[in-house]
Amino acid sequence: DKVRLCERGTTFGYTGLVVDPMGLVLMRESGFPVVLDATHSLQSPSSRPSGASGEIVSGGERRLVPEMGTMGVSLGVQGIFVEVDDDVEGAPCDGQLQWPVEDLLPMATRWLRMAERRREIDSQT
Repeated sequence: DKVRLCERGTTFGYTGLVVDPMGLVLMRESGFPVVLDATHSLQSPSSRPSGASGEIVSGGERRLVPEMGTMGVSLGVQGIFVEVDDDVEGAPCDGQLQWPVEDLLPMATRWLRMAERRREIDSQT
């Protein structure tokens, strides 16, 4: 009851992290609940200069958070983790990946509807 498996992406030499859908299925088959981190898994580690200092920081693809979560739900994960902030551009950490808190409910509601439908379909087979 206290163990959850979490997919956060891994790197294979590309500029961004990669989530392997097959890995999500195999994790689910382990019998432990699986959570997909829909924000971190879209990170591009150390990929862009930041401000006047030119310090290299991580980037990311916030716009793909809804699609990443949709993929997870369609593969039967039990949870979706999303970093949110009420000021994503001013967030102290990972702002390029955080989802605007005011946009969370519609996205989460869509995922919940999809998960319910998936459970219906799975129960019929």
